[in-house]
Amino acid sequence: MSSICSPPPTASPPVPVGSLTLRLLKTTVFHNASSTNMRGLALLGDLETHAVDYSTSMIRFLQPWAHQGLTPKQWQDLETVIRHYLSKFILLMNKVIKDEGEHRSFVTQFSLGCELHPNGTSR
Repeated sequence: MSSICSPPPTASPPVPVGSLTLRLLKTTVFHNASSTNMRGLALLGDLETHAVDYSTSMIRFLQPWAHQGLTPKQWQDLETVIRHYLSKFILLMNKVIKDEGEHRSFVTQFSLGCELHPNGTSR
């Protein structure tokens, strides 16, 4: 009976084939000097593959195959770089807010990407 009531398992989309665009997106909302919300994700084509938990700087794998390509040590090193970048970014933005005397909310958005080709090259 439980199998009838249980939703069917959702299958993860396969790794896309052909030339694709890899995009990294980050949105930050600065509510004030002590309240900031961030969202970051990676997309392969239109498929979300990774997200960043900004409270811990940990990378979450949104597809079962998304951890492939880097070793656990390389993922850990990348998380260290993200943590360092985020702390410097927030310090810089809070300094700009203080220097400008602005006390209203604002949003920053960043996008970075490249084309990945089946032969292993990128552009």
